[in-house]
Amino acid sequence: MSKVYSGKAALRNRKGMDLAEGKGFGVTNKRTGTIRTASHDLVDERTGEYNAYSKKELIEIMDGMVKMARAGEMHSDEGLGAPATTDWNAQGHLVQAALSESRPAEGGPFQVLGEVFTDSIAETMGRMGFSNKVLAQQDVAEGGTARIRIRQKDVTSWLMLSDGHTIESLIRQKYIYPRGYNLETLILMEEAEIHEAGAQIIEEKYNDGLEATMVRDDNITKFLLDQAAPADNDVIAFNAFTPQVFVTLRNQIWQWSLPAPHALMAVDLWDDLFADADWAQWYSPIEKHELAVEGKLGRLADIELITDGFRYDTLQVLDPGEVYFLSSPATLGVKANMIALNSSVVDQRMLGRAVRGWFIFLRQATVIANSRGVSKGIRLQ
Repeated sequence: MSKVYSGKAALRNRKGMDLAEGKGFGVTNKRTGTIRTASHDLVDERTGEYNAYSKKELIEIMDGMVKMARAGEMHSDEGLGAPATTDWNAQGHLVQAALSESRPAEGGPFQVLGEVFTDSIAETMGRMGFSNKVLAQQDVAEGGTARIRIRQKDVTSWLMLSDGHTIESLIRQKYIYPRGYNLETLILMEEAEIHEAGAQIIEEKYNDGLEATMVRDDNITKFLLDQAAPADNDVIAFNAFTPQVFVTLRNQIWQWSLPAPHALMAVDLWDDLFADADWAQWYSPIEKHELAVEGKLGRLADIELITDGFRYDTLQVLDPGEVYFLSSPATLGVKANMIALNSSVVDQRMLGRAVRGWFIFLRQATVIANSRGVSKGIRLQ
């Protein structure tokens, strides 16, 4: 089914303008973070890259956007866009058809609108949620069982000086069978509310469904990371996020011969990055605006920085001052997808209530299988 709503994810200012379609900006006052508007467009429409002529200008662009986000002047917005034409009524608008439907019917516009919601929420979770970025994905077919294979080093080679019996390396593969859980959201609207709010209530309920589902998914991942962090590594407390802290957190993963390609970082730690002059030679700003929309800040010593600081406040999961260094998804953990996000129409008229809405549901399992791949730091407040 084609998407009923058009519109792409964007970073928007308080007035709702897509920053990619506006002028560039830079930070002129280091103390107050005052943002000035430049004369050229922020993003090149042809390439999707920032209009910057040096690494210094790229850093200024990222610095400006982070300061806007922290000041509440910018947020990431999925943007439902305008409803496309359908065959549901003469005006061709699915939203109006769904709202005016007297009794939600199987296959009717109200049900189709719920399916559009779940498709859009699932797409947004994949782009904005950090769980899908840092964990490997496993699709579990109907009738199947979620099973996660644990990679272990269990083969030994021996030096033999004379004839003898080589000690065997007997392989016994280890598996984890994670327990599945449901993410459920029940959205109900009274007919009076639908009548008074009109089409606006649809966008509001979409955002509520996104908040309920994506935030819960990321909160589960964060909880598991918090449990894994002190198991094999130390939780590092620091006063400022300095290069020394960075190396300490990274080396805790490296000491186990694991890669460390990702770091989840609370956006308030950004202020520490350029308080120390040593950071400048480590930091590589991103060039594509689309990566910033997904919450990526750039790279530090070839480690990708991911933040949820560009989301609405209600969609943020990381606490101030938190940073997690993570091993690669293949060596860290798995999210097993059992039942894809779906919705069903709820009509409570037969129960004597003038209420209708949708029940949104998915089933999955999340596992952090290797606690050695998690290194956590937190800034003392």
